Amino acid sequence: MGERKRYRSALRSERMIREAYVSLAERGQRVSVAAICREADLNRSTFYVHYDCIETLEAELKGTLMDELGAVVSGMVGPNFASDPAPVLGAIGSYVAKNRALFRLLLTSAGAFGFGDDLRTSLLESVGSDGVEGMVRFDYVAGALASVYRTWVLGQYGDVPVEAINEMAARMVRMR
Repeated sequence: MGERKRYRSALRSERMIREAYVSLAERGQRVSVAAICREADLNRSTFYVHYDCIETLEAELKGTLMDELGAVVSGMVGPNFASDPAPVLGAIGSYVAKNRALFRLLLTSAGAFGFGDDLRTSLLESVGSDGVEGMVRFDYVAGALASVYRTWVLGQYGDVPVEAINEMAARMVRMR
């Protein structure tokens, strides 16, 4: 059998559950199934129809972010990346900024253990290269970029805009 058809009401419930999760966590409130259901004005049974537990919800959110990030930079990285990384970094920075709250939640959530490593891996896959030297260079760059965006998402650069972070990172990438 194929994947079952997903009705609009099911998609709406999932969206409401995700939004409630983010809203609660952003406000620093305890995130639990009961709290999510209160926030989303849904029954607990509705939550459990879609997710086994909070960790399943977090894993789905993490997977979606990584897939979307990969799609954002897919096809953008080529042999000119090292000499002109600005377009790729601009796309990554814009995506991270647009989803900053969710990135922050997943980077600091115990249930999303390894999200920082997954972010690094996603960036590496997006800027990958043939040959060992190219792989080492891009692994180095992907690791550094993951660290820079993680630090920015967590607010450790103060109120520096992501565009300034992108410009600084682009200068570093060009410094072979």
